[in-house]
This record gives sequence, structure tokens and C-alpha cells, in this order.
Amino acid sequence: MRLPSFNYTGSRATNYYLTVYNTAAPAEKVKVRNAILSDLMAVIDFNYHEFEARLRSEKVAKNTAADIVTLGLTAASTAVGGSEAKTILSAIATGVVGVNTALDKNVFQNNTIEALELEMRSLRALKEQDLINGMADTDAHYPLQSGIRDVIAYYYAGSLTDAMLGVVEKTGADAQINRANATEARKAAREK
Repeated sequence: MRLPSFNYTGSRATNYYLTVYNTAAPAEKVKVRNAILSDLMAVIDFNYHEFEARLRSEKVAKNTAADIVTLGLTAASTAVGGSEAKTILSAIATGVVGVNTALDKNVFQNNTIEALELEMRSLRALKEQDLINGMADTDAHYPLQSGIRDVIAYYYAGSLTDAMLGVVEKTGADAQINRANATEARKAAREK
């Protein structure tokens, strides 16, 4: 399912939502606007939750198991035919290094995904607040077009790109604050 998009540029193009909104009685405009925005948010939420579930699919477990089995077979084939302890130890070492690499790749990758998911959820919550606040406002101050703009921002807030940018921005801001705090601490220590 995709987010609906409409052609606003063609003179013959029609936009169902705007048509319904524009033809609504003045007393009903807020109710119609909020119903449309809630509808769009529901579509976005559905797509987002499917996307998040795919991020955490069984692929991680499958990849880890495949890596471990492959490494075990490689190690066993190295040891077969050789009776020297050096060959066996080399095979064991290869297996240990390989298992460690597989765990790093497949387990710690989950932590990255979790961090990005948390950032996406945080960004979505901020954009949802904008929508809820707008939906509580009058039609004159928050027309449907403003709501659609906020719905689009809500949609993009659930993207990996925005999440990565958010993490980078927060990390950069935290680094500046921490450097400033360290400078202040050094200055205070010298003054004692």
C-alpha cells in the first residue's frame, strides 16, 4: 500500500480529498478535515509498522545461522585429512574468529536498527503532535492543505534517512555540549 498522491498542477486533475473538503458546509469543514487527516495518518501508520517489521525480520537469525554453519563446515574441511595439532588449532581459530564476526555483523546490527527505530518513533511523535495541535485548531488557521503538509512530514519522519539525520544531529549537539562542559570543568579545576 502506498501513500496516495494527487496531481495539483493539471487543470483537469481532481483531488478527492480537496473536493470533499471544499464542498463541505462551513460548520463541517473541521470535522471533514480531521477525518481526512486521520485517514491519511492511518495509511501512513500501517505502512510504517509493516516497514518496521521488515527491518526486524527473521533475516538476522537466518544470516547468523548460515554464517555459523558455513564457518563450521570450512573449519571441518580444513581439519579433515590433517592430523597435526596446528591444523586443528588453525581450524578452531578460524571458527572462533568467524563466529565472532557473524555475531558482530548480525547481533550488533540489531542495536543500530533499534536505535534508528527509536529515532523514527521519536520523530513521528513530534510530527504527530503538530497534526494533533493543528486538528484542534480552526479551519481558518489550519486548512486541509496545512494538514496534508504535516501528514507528509509525518510520513517522512518514519524514514531511515530522517532517523539517521536525527541521530547525527543529536550526536553533534551532544558533542558540543559535552566539550563545553569539559572546558568549564577544566576551567573550574584550575581556579581551585
